[in-house]
Amino acid sequence: MAKAKVVLTKHGAFLAAFSVCGRIREAARAAMVCREVHHKWMRERPEYPALFAEAKQKAAENLEDEAVERATVGVFEPTTYQGKFVFPVIGQRKDAKTGELKPIFSKAPYGIWKKSDRLLGFLLKGQKP
Repeated sequence: MAKAKVVLTKHGAFLAAFSVCGRIREAARAAMVCREVHHKWMRERPEYPALFAEAKQKAAENLEDEAVERATVGVFEPTTYQGKFVFPVIGQRKDAKTGELKPIFSKAPYGIWKKSDRLLGFLLKGQKP
């Protein structure tokens, strides 16, 4: 069975990148075009503004999803002490040379998930003004 070949144009690559990141500079960098090309396409290609509006809507949905996650789940903030991460002790092992018990640390540091009450308030105002 033959594989389908996907051909992505420069403006298609730009729009795909913009719908993910929501930033013209980053989308232009990802599509390997200069950012002024986007403005040229807006002026010269009649179908492009509608396609850009659709990509902008997808980017806004991505931002909204991120805001909801930060407001409800939060962002992990690791615990530090004297500038170093603090790791929980999950067990002990005996040192082969000295016979001393040495702690075994977790690979994940201690920390807390910080939610944003202010962001949650903005989201609620948007849903129920």
